[in-house]
Formats: sequence, C-alpha cells, structure tokens
Amino acid sequence: MIVPGGATATANHVRASETLLQMNRVLSALRQRAVDVKPNELRALGLAFIFHFVVLAGYYVIRPIRDEIGASSGVEKLPWMFTAVLLTMFAANALFAAIVARMSRRRFIPIAYRFFIANLVIFYLLMRALPAAQQPLLARCFFVWVSV
Repeated sequence: MIVPGGATATANHVRASETLLQMNRVLSALRQRAVDVKPNELRALGLAFIFHFVVLAGYYVIRPIRDEIGASSGVEKLPWMFTAVLLTMFAANALFAAIVARMSRRRFIPIAYRFFIANLVIFYLLMRALPAAQQPLLARCFFVWVSV
C-alpha cells in the first residue's frame, strides 16, 4: 500500500509516538513525586477521582436551588433559617460521630450515600406531591438539609 507522504508520514508517526511516550514518562514522574501510588492502584485512584468529581458537581447543581429557596422565603427569614442550619448541624454531627464510632468505614460509606440519595428522592417526590400551601415549609427544610 502506498501512503501519501511515504517516509515522511512514517517519520512523523514515529516522532509523535516518541513524544507521547516522553510525556507519559514525565507525567508518571510528577505523579510519583506528588503521591505514592502504585501502578495497580491507578484504576482505584481514577475511579475515586471521577466519583468525587460527580458528587461535587451534583452539590454545585443543588446549591443554587438552595440559594433561590432561601431568597424566595424572604431576607428577613434568613437569620432564622441559618439558626436552624446551626442547630441541625449540632445534632447531625453528634449522630454522625456516634454512628462512625460503631461502624466500619467499608460498611458506613455505602449506607451514607444511599441515605442521601433516598433523601433527594423523597424531597423530589414531596415537592411534586404536596399542595402549594405546604411548599414553603418543605422548601425551608430543603434549604437546611442542603446547608448541613
């Protein structure tokens, strides 16, 4: 088969491959200096990075909704809502500490994520099902929940 460019195309391909190998070596050296990750741990590291990225992206999607709910409740109610956040945080922190002290991390983390997923689904269903008169209270609860 005749390749347009002939030897020039092959030489360019070889140079590109060498450049990629060199970049891979440089990135590996930088990674090894930054963190002590073994080659067999790279997959777990990549999956953990993607997982945390998705969790944070989800939070940054929910946060503006929370802010809009706080603003729609009226500026005069914000101090009370943040007081509710503080009190809820005290209670949640104590409960969290008690649960974590008694449960292994391997068991606790999946349960915690399922709990928060269930909470989001419940809030969604309640926001769809409750009448308009009860929506402000639910909105304030959502504000506190997201803030905690």
